[in-house]
Amino acid sequence: NFREVPDMAKTRRDYYTIVVVGVGGTGGELVTTLAKYIYDKQTQANVYFDLAIIDGDRVEEKNCGRQQFISEDIGMFKVDALSMAISECLLDNGSNKAIDVLSYAEYIDDVKQFDEVVDASSRHMLFPCKQPTMYDNRRHIIILGCVDNHRARQTLDAYFYSKEFDINSKTDLLYIDSANEFDFGTVVVGFKDCKGIQCPPRSFYFPEVLTSTEKKASELSCGALNISSPQHYKTNKMAANIIFSLLSNFIEYKEVFKGQVYFDTRYCEVKRKPLDMFISDLYNKYKCRTFPTLLKKLNKNKEKAREKEGGLIVKN
Repeated sequence: NFREVPDMAKTRRDYYTIVVVGVGGTGGELVTTLAKYIYDKQTQANVYFDLAIIDGDRVEEKNCGRQQFISEDIGMFKVDALSMAISECLLDNGSNKAIDVLSYAEYIDDVKQFDEVVDASSRHMLFPCKQPTMYDNRRHIIILGCVDNHRARQTLDAYFYSKEFDINSKTDLLYIDSANEFDFGTVVVGFKDCKGIQCPPRSFYFPEVLTSTEKKASELSCGALNISSPQHYKTNKMAANIIFSLLSNFIEYKEVFKGQVYFDTRYCEVKRKPLDMFISDLYNKYKCRTFPTLLKKLNKNKEKAREKEGGLIVKN
């Protein structure tokens, strides 16, 4: 017989499922830093990590040096080469600190496919627990977007909006997405929990993400895949560092920065642009102070507009 333990008397356990999508310039830098962080962090009690990387690209000669690959990796899938390198560098010497990175050598084309990958990567998390437990289990799904095309972002955006969490699941979703040009870029933070969307993802600030009709990576020929916008090494490095900083703040302090971070490597410039900066006028218009409340009012207005439009159509 099991007896339920009050939440206040339970020991908190945090389970992090971290999925890095895209392991080229920015993603490769991020994964190597993240693996070292997890290697040290997982020695703490009641903190568990699962790390997965996704990319359908293979290593080419031009990737060696600028990205996290060497000549022996040429021809291999980037995710497999990175996963092997991390496992070799961070070996288990009897301390049970070995890093096992799950690698998926594929392009993410649809939400269902990506949802299956996230679930398969959550090896530490057994949810839901049918029996009362002494632990207050918290699940954190973390998606780190390091892709170089909007079609991939459309899939990640759709995944973000498709997930709904009830209060008993004690689950949240953090989606950090990076987009870079040659020497500048933006990192955008989206977050939602059982109370709904607390801050929106990239498509809220840059709606052109959702209207892009470029081909998916899986539909492109090998020759077309080889053509990409050049990015300076320092740009990838800074983007990766900003993503890692935002992520570690969430893990260490349960802090979520709501908004976007703009950076320019040529002028050594980093600017935080909070969500409130973009929607202060809407807050005043709808007399509210939080994004979830604003979102409800905006959706309510949309429903009223549809009903009104429907009524006019019936009338005619």
